Amino acid sequence: MRAFCTVSAPLEVCASSAEQLSPGSRFLALRLLGNQQPKTLYFLVDAKSRVREVYTQTCLHFATQGMLDTELFGLAVLI
Repeated sequence: MRAFCTVSAPLEVCASSAEQLSPGSRFLALRLLGNQQPKTLYFLVDAKSRVREVYTQTCLHFATQGMLDTELFGLAVLI
């Protein structure tokens, strides 16, 4: 098990220049479905991050927004 999280908290925008990113870091865009106005959450992730870490950070974000049961949603990958 990893001792540290390799996924940031959600960012408002991905407005960082490429030279400021550490090697192996990438931006991940998480598109939220079900809203009239589609919203995208951005995360700064390590290349070897696990999807579970993104899911955990997303649950924490929604919990701070007032969602009581954050286990009711899932993540899907667009290929």
